[in-house]
Amino acid sequence: MEKIKFSKSIKSDALLILSNVKSIINYLPLIFLLAISSTIHFYNLGQPEHVVFDEVHFGSYIDAYCCSGKRFFDIHPPHAKLISAGIAKLLGYQGGQDFSKINNQFSATDAFSLRFFSALCGSLLAPVIFLLVLQLGGSKTSALFAAIITLFDNALLVQTRLISLDGLLLLGTFSSLLLVLIASRQDKTFNRYFIFLSAGICSALAVGSKFTGLVTLLLFFIIAAVDIIKQASLQNTKHWFLASLAFLTGFIIFYLLGWYFHFKLLTNPGPGDIWGVLKGTFFDNLFELHKTMFSANANLMATHPDSSMWWGWPWMHSPVFYWADKSKVIYLIGNPAIWWITALFFIQFLWLSLLIKVSDLTILKSHYALEKPQFWLVIVAYLSSFLPLIVV
Repeated sequence: MEKIKFSKSIKSDALLILSNVKSIINYLPLIFLLAISSTIHFYNLGQPEHVVFDEVHFGSYIDAYCCSGKRFFDIHPPHAKLISAGIAKLLGYQGGQDFSKINNQFSATDAFSLRFFSALCGSLLAPVIFLLVLQLGGSKTSALFAAIITLFDNALLVQTRLISLDGLLLLGTFSSLLLVLIASRQDKTFNRYFIFLSAGICSALAVGSKFTGLVTLLLFFIIAAVDIIKQASLQNTKHWFLASLAFLTGFIIFYLLGWYFHFKLLTNPGPGDIWGVLKGTFFDNLFELHKTMFSANANLMATHPDSSMWWGWPWMHSPVFYWADKSKVIYLIGNPAIWWITALFFIQFLWLSLLIKVSDLTILKSHYALEKPQFWLVIVAYLSSFLPLIVV
């Protein structure tokens, strides 16, 4: 009997070890992606030691939040700038950097501190894309491929190694969608609505970076509407009603929290006063400021020598010049192998979709999985993000 118990114990221990090994192996792609992404984002982050492109704007806003308290006006909400300012302060930034024009000198330490949060968001983007593709029903191979092309896209790398808002915008957008998909598959009630609440917080961070992050709200309600139509029942409708409450609670609290700190920190006269000094309750100021922001955004008429029409963006025929100093140059330009090939894939998708609708090519349906809701969600998300920018 003792030998049998001993044998069962060994077998149980072996199975436990095997289970732990499998768990570690499952996390290896994430560990790999995070390690590579962190390396390419943080290596030499303090270079160039000069103000680059839109750092003239966003750098000065961060300086106002963390140090000077001077009021400013921006067409974007405050959240990304606030978090960047808080982290820069924790990393030792003392303020006083001159952001009046491109190519002004930084110290390497200040440049690192001010760009840190953007680089952190960029580092997390590839792992989030990996998890998102898995949630959409993709294989581990396709998820890893999607993450790797995200990892090595030049445009994303440049934009998330500078002081910018796009790192949090993208991370918040993809994280919100990821969490909504995860929450919708949860069995336990508390877990489900806590994750929906977290998705709302990520949505608030995306919108709090730029108003284009409003696509996160749209996608949530599209997912809810499609599921209610597919499974028309009182129970399912109640589930999505509670999910909406959780999502919107997280969104509203964190969106308003960002504006609370905005008004709390900017108490000194500054360049933003030319738009009018706000005098009212917190909510009156917020309403008036949003009206001014949307109006200023809609009336932006300034041109740029590197501007191009929307139909040319995927082909990158007019890359945006960011900075130059002696033999060093920075352009905002994507990886041609990624941008051109994926643009061609998108055209192929549209063509195959048309063929399926006007013919009986069932082999295409099974081979390309074009009828899967998850596949169409990606297209809806892309078009919802891209089409509004056509008017820019």
